[in-house]
Amino acid sequence: MAAGCGEKITFEFLKWVWHYPNTKRPHVLEMLEGLAGEKTIVVLDSPRKAETFLENLSTEQQKHR
Repeated sequence: MAAGCGEKITFEFLKWVWHYPNTKRPHVLEMLEGLAGEKTIVVLDSPRKAETFLENLSTEQQKHR
């Protein structure tokens, strides 16, 4: 942690991160699916997908200038 940062990595936090894919993620994805009719939902589940998304976003912004 950075100097002066009041947050600490605790066992409870590490446990939450470890179990997130099986306990929390399915519920989050379900909630996002419920918003799909109202909002554009983008799930970037790999570094490559994130890179591609950002490249396309940059290209789209340049088109609208």
